[in-house]
Amino acid sequence: MRSTFTNSLSTIDTILSKTRSSSTKDLRTFSKANKSVENLAAPVKYDTNKTLIEYDRNFVVENFGVNDYAFEKITIGSHPDFHDLNHTNYVMHHCVSMFVDIKGSTKLIEKYTLSEIRLIKDTLISLVVLVANQFGGHIQRLQGDGVFISFVRRNRPHVDSIVNALNASSILAHFVSTDLADIFKKNDIKPLRIRIGLDYGDNENVLWSYYGLDGCDELTTTSLHTDMAAKLQAKAFDNSVIIGNNIVQALDLTRDEISNYYTTTNTREEVYYITPTLTYKFFVFEWKNYLSKHPNFKKMANGNLKHEKDHIYLECEYTFDNNVYKYFPNAKGIPKGSKIEFRLYESGHPYTRKQFEELRWTIFNTGSEATQDKNVTQDVDKESKNLTNCSVDAKYLGLHKIQCKIIRPHSDNHNIEFPVIVY
Repeated sequence: MRSTFTNSLSTIDTILSKTRSSSTKDLRTFSKANKSVENLAAPVKYDTNKTLIEYDRNFVVENFGVNDYAFEKITIGSHPDFHDLNHTNYVMHHCVSMFVDIKGSTKLIEKYTLSEIRLIKDTLISLVVLVANQFGGHIQRLQGDGVFISFVRRNRPHVDSIVNALNASSILAHFVSTDLADIFKKNDIKPLRIRIGLDYGDNENVLWSYYGLDGCDELTTTSLHTDMAAKLQAKAFDNSVIIGNNIVQALDLTRDEISNYYTTTNTREEVYYITPTLTYKFFVFEWKNYLSKHPNFKKMANGNLKHEKDHIYLECEYTFDNNVYKYFPNAKGIPKGSKIEFRLYESGHPYTRKQFEELRWTIFNTGSEATQDKNVTQDVDKESKNLTNCSVDAKYLGLHKIQCKIIRPHSDNHNIEFPVIVY
């Protein structure tokens, strides 16, 4: 995968490759060696600039498009879409809550100074903030090694917020488990990890209001599903994402995208016990499987992902309420009733079928609605055989894909696929 965080990796590598500093020992004996604490108040400049991140926003744009849920300015605290609220009122509105926690930073104290540790942690937290922002996430608060994020835009489709949260989680988990981990392993240090919890509450189950007193307050949500994001994060394994059942149901996710949760003792555990009589299901979000459905991410034999765009590929747009929208793979939800158009391209140009080639189009639907309609696999050869474009209707809730198979005599067939999310 092309790294989107080149400069931050270089900075972290420089810090990690240093030999152990004596300042760690000095820190542990500070109270004995220093009789006066006056110098503690003196400001100290960091050796490295605050801006550590050479963040390539184009990487996300190229793969997921420009996200119209993203905020132009990154802020923290009160959500900009709910600024009209005051201490005397509230509003019910859906929200996707995401809690990201960094694991392993405490042990860095054995080798690095506090300023070096701060730079490492701050770099990773800043990356979380940047990625979340580009997918439409708003930073609610920073909590030590954790980041609490709300994915929601007022009066906009809830499905898009869910998809944004899943995409942001997947990109973050992939980066931390590969690019960042490689830097730590190179320096014989156990890599930092992240654990992510996600849950969704609908309009009837999320209350937005202020807490605290005027001048010492916070606009936030009151919801079981806000609380669940933090609780599920605590159950997550290293570099994994745990999601609540509401997310599973909202997208009708299948066993390709989710799996049951197993503790280290291999005991099956599928529900969170809120009270002795109230339980809530949760699942492991298989982000590698999810990303591998994107045509630009290939799953290798070792299970890792590789970012690579094929020279032959599909582009997609859909029409809804007489408006035409360009669609990137799994970047948002397509409303039922839309007309979806796929077109075959090669190296940036419309594909031209060779005389010896045969083009076959097939739709692969998922979810209970398509299963009940007995339309999981849909052959569209009658309408689109040997055409370089194919038009289909958005009918079923779920994560689906279309495949164009290029059949060539005496040669390997070429399968080109494109995933969509319908709600």
